[in-house]
Amino acid sequence: MNDSSNYKKADLETAIVTLDRGVCFGPCPNYKLVVEGNGKVLYHGRGYVKVIGARRSFIPTDAATTLVQTMLDYNFHDFYRYYAREDCWMTDCAFITVELKIGSVEKSVTRIAMPPISPDQPFVPEKLLFLENEIDRVTNSLQWVGLPEERRP
Repeated sequence: MNDSSNYKKADLETAIVTLDRGVCFGPCPNYKLVVEGNGKVLYHGRGYVKVIGARRSFIPTDAATTLVQTMLDYNFHDFYRYYAREDCWMTDCAFITVELKIGSVEKSVTRIAMPPISPDQPFVPEKLLFLENEIDRVTNSLQWVGLPEERRP
């Protein structure tokens, strides 16, 4: 997965991108999104979301493959497998996992959702945070996750 030029459009159309936002001891949205390169989107809301349970939708294939290409362009494969602050002893922080699978090549990155120690010392690459939000944006997950006032445990 090191060189995005090694992939053809057909490879990108069979890719699978996953975003899994885990539970915390507060009102953190807890859901999983799976985006297939052909545009199929699967959602499963588990708690503190507007829609609990499974939903399916479709996005344009070009939007799905652009998402995969963005992950490759951002060198997703170079991210660490796990991000947590050294002082992260709290057990109420949500785990967020992003995965990319293209053929037999898979990469998974998990982080603990905690703020940086200071603005000039982020502990998570900005590109990873962007990709998390981009998966939500491209899939229009807000339709299921809802605004805070729409969410239920």
